[in-house]
Formats: sequence, structure tokens, C-alpha cells
Amino acid sequence: MEKEESPRARYARLISTDDFIDRVAENVAAGSRVVEVAETYDIPYGPFAMWLMSTETNRQKMTHAYNARDEWYSDVTLAELVKVVQSNLQDYYDERGHLKDPHDWPAGAARVVAGLKVKELYDNEGQKEGELKEIKLWDKMKAIELLGKHRKLFTEKHEHGLTKTLEDIVAGSNGGK
Repeated sequence: MEKEESPRARYARLISTDDFIDRVAENVAAGSRVVEVAETYDIPYGPFAMWLMSTETNRQKMTHAYNARDEWYSDVTLAELVKVVQSNLQDYYDERGHLKDPHDWPAGAARVVAGLKVKELYDNEGQKEGELKEIKLWDKMKAIELLGKHRKLFTEKHEHGLTKTLEDIVAGSNGGK
């Protein structure tokens, strides 16, 4: 019977491999946090976090990973805003104006849904007559505003006009002398 490897033994084995820092950096670049990487490998977080910064090579690879992750976050954020801007209520309703089952929505359409309410309707005798379904998409105008700000499409101009010259201001501070 084989003895199960302890987290400390696994940690010692992993950090001694040549490509472990590369695997960690790939995970971080893809959006994982260091604590999540430690959990994935079932290794102790404290020594692991210290090891990541223990050499110049590790520090460079982690810095590169964090920069790549920031770029990835920016790309994903902008892509999600574009989906909101491009959303179309017609994707959610059938020809009769009834809300489609979410499984029948186009791929990715659920990502722009902020909420879905279903209210059961009953007659005077308490018998269910149907349902009222209401869908709410994320605010398209807010998404347009955020994308516009990112692209610097909506620059506000502030005019700063002086009616006095520097000499006038200095003369005024002397009591006009």
C-alpha cells in the first residue's frame, strides 16, 4: 500500500520541478489567485507565496502573469460591455411575443440578462391561469457610456478663462501700489 503524499511533501516536490513556476504563472495569468493555485495543488499557501517571490526569475514570471491577467480582465470586461450594447430583446421572445425558454435563447444571451421574474396568475377561484414573465437586460445606455468613456468618445471640455493678467493680480495683492 502506497503512503499518500502530504501537502508539505507535495509542495517540496513541485517547487523542485523546472516548470512549476510556469504552470503557476499560467494559472495566475488566466485569472486564478495565488491562494486558489495553492488549493488546486493542495499545498500550504504561506510557504508557497514566499517561494513565488524568492528568486528574480519567479518574481519576473509572476509580474508578467499579473500584467497578462490585467490585460485579460480588460479584454473580458470590454467584451461583456459589447455584448450588452449588442443585445436585442427579439432574441428572447417568439413570434407570438411570448418569452422563450432560456434554453432556446441564442448562445451567450443569458449573460446580458440582469433578472427574470415569473409571476403565476390565478383566477377568482384560485385556479392557475398562466404566468407573467418579465425579463430585464443590463442597462444598455450605461454600457454605451462605459465603452464611450473607455474609447474617450465623450470628452468634456472645461474652459478656464482669466480676465486679469498676472500683473493685475500682483498689483491687486500689493493694495494697488
